[in-house]
Amino acid sequence: MLVRFGKRKGEKRLLPRILLCTVLLGFSAVTASAAQSFIETDVVFQGQTIKVSSISVDPESIISLADITVDEDDRVNLENFDAGSEKSRIEVIKSYNVTVKDKKKTKTVVAGGKVSEAVKKSKFKLSEYDSTYPKADEFITEDMTVEILRAFNVYVEADGETKTYKAASDLKVKELLKREGYKLGEYDKLN
Repeated sequence: MLVRFGKRKGEKRLLPRILLCTVLLGFSAVTASAAQSFIETDVVFQGQTIKVSSISVDPESIISLADITVDEDDRVNLENFDAGSEKSRIEVIKSYNVTVKDKKKTKTVVAGGKVSEAVKKSKFKLSEYDSTYPKADEFITEDMTVEILRAFNVYVEADGETKTYKAASDLKVKELLKREGYKLGEYDKLN
């Protein structure tokens, strides 16, 4: 048996060229396959949508790519998440310490989502006309203080008649009148 190392003059090695072509074709196929399998997922955080392109179908990985850290008290809503679907959506509801004030009473709660959630967790009861500052539909932020604005009596004298209505301090007079069905005419005055 004759074993030869190296090559003779003028002889070209075919095997290295075949291997090189195979590697390049394989790399091209993997690259094309990976480019096609990127999936875009909407990650909703504090009311804002962050679009994340990823080959991962793992919610934790996708949230991490959105640069969001999920803590113990946070909630992750996967109701609209369909792994691998282009219409996938993950909602991250961040929880913070929130101080809720009701006149002289104060409670600190851990809540996520909107101000209404913090008020609910504080167990302060709101009447139909009470309000909050910030508004109940605003998102909670870190170290937020929510103040409950209790309704009080407002007297409206119109057309020789006086009526009493409930309104919180953040309700504007025109809003109150509209709520109660008053229409201001050209010559009507507000005092």
